[in-house]
Amino acid sequence: MLTDILTPLIRKNQPHSCTGLNSALLADWYNQILRLKNDIGQWANKHNKHILVGYPLVTVLVCLVDKQNYNSLVDSMADFLAKQMKNKEYRSLCFKCLNQLVISSLVRNAAATTSPSVVAWLDKIVKPGLSAARKGGISTQEQQDFIADVADLNPEYCVGSIVSDLLQMDSMDSQLIALRTLHLVATSVPRDSAAALEADGLAPRRSITLTASSASTYSSSSKQMVQLPTGVILDLIRTGHHPFDLQGIAHLLPRVQQQIGQLLLQYHRSLGVYLSFTSDAVPKDRQAHLGLFSAVICLVPFLKPEHWTAVRPLDFLPS
Repeated sequence: MLTDILTPLIRKNQPHSCTGLNSALLADWYNQILRLKNDIGQWANKHNKHILVGYPLVTVLVCLVDKQNYNSLVDSMADFLAKQMKNKEYRSLCFKCLNQLVISSLVRNAAATTSPSVVAWLDKIVKPGLSAARKGGISTQEQQDFIADVADLNPEYCVGSIVSDLLQMDSMDSQLIALRTLHLVATSVPRDSAAALEADGLAPRRSITLTASSASTYSSSSKQMVQLPTGVILDLIRTGHHPFDLQGIAHLLPRVQQQIGQLLLQYHRSLGVYLSFTSDAVPKDRQAHLGLFSAVICLVPFLKPEHWTAVRPLDFLPS
């Protein structure tokens, strides 16, 4: 219960971001958070049966400590969780806790998401965590949710580093996660931009957050990005306002278009000869690629492949 109560404070960066608070009360708050973190950590480590509730609570408490203790505790907690992920029994639990640490760090460093120190920290924490997740014990949906949170708070790192790496892997699951993440990013805009579009009557009054988990009003959403309906996004693109521009990652568009183009050519060579995509029409050994090919096609309206500048798009689809 305490974990659920305190977790929303992480994305809101409270009470760290609050102003006008009584300094003595604030100091007492941070002292209590640190005390609880130490006590519950020792309790969970002594009694394995309490790990399932102990680790998430300790993680949340670490995310809420004062600025002086924050960096050292987050780093030590991340290292601890990475080691615990070697145990398949707790891998999913620790992966979710690691996700919470990443959210906290990105929220606290929101003004410096592209700084070398932040990028280096993400490389140290996120990539090994995702690598461990691919070893098993963690569903593709859990990995997708983890990456979506990074995309929400730092789209440049997500697209330029995580997604780019996943698209180059041989694993179909990794490629599918990357393509789904790209679809979320390519159909999302910053919350402030969504609110402005809503005020101008160009966007519906309600939409879905980047994780596509629930509906929320733009101004009250805890997410930084808001996913808009396809029609609204296409209208923005037609008027020269690509979501990548609004998110400040337009410089990544050529690279993404190149990778999408390569995947489209790859799957066209193996699937483009079939007149339909039914199970009877496509051999079993190629049916596994249909989901990936479909995901690539879904991206085409938003991320035109680089080699489509002088050809007819329908030439790359079944006749």
